[in-house]
Amino acid sequence: MRVVRSAGELTRRSFRGLIVVGLFASLRAATLAHQQAATARGGHPAAGGPFTLTDGEVLAIVILPILALVIVSALVRLRRANAAVRAALERDGYRVLRMHRRILRQGPLFWTTTRSQIVYRVLVRDAAGRQRELWARWGRTWLPKPDRLELRWDE
Repeated sequence: MRVVRSAGELTRRSFRGLIVVGLFASLRAATLAHQQAATARGGHPAAGGPFTLTDGEVLAIVILPILALVIVSALVRLRRANAAVRAALERDGYRVLRMHRRILRQGPLFWTTTRSQIVYRVLVRDAAGRQRELWARWGRTWLPKPDRLELRWDE
């Protein structure tokens, strides 16, 4: 039995389970539709025969759940990145005033950022009341590696 160490790990494990369940549900729906069509023709559901669903219906049954899971996973990843950057800065005693995700203009991080990393331009206020700006990059450089946060302060 494996012990879950953090809420983030529980979320990742639950999300992976959701993806698997979604894929099986899609395939099950296609199978049921085929069996119903065969029964309506008077044949046995296990008997072969022409698949009566149109190409658009099959495409919708298979592709839409996968597309929905990709979109949901991207949104979860963005939320996790935002929370990680904010938590690290607040833990160090800073108050986040403004935080913008940078897609094209990534400043000094442009040449070394991979597609699986998210870059933010952040304005913070320290305990003394001074405002400082920094670049924050969260994500992994390679798939098997864990997500990492890098903060690069402006001079």
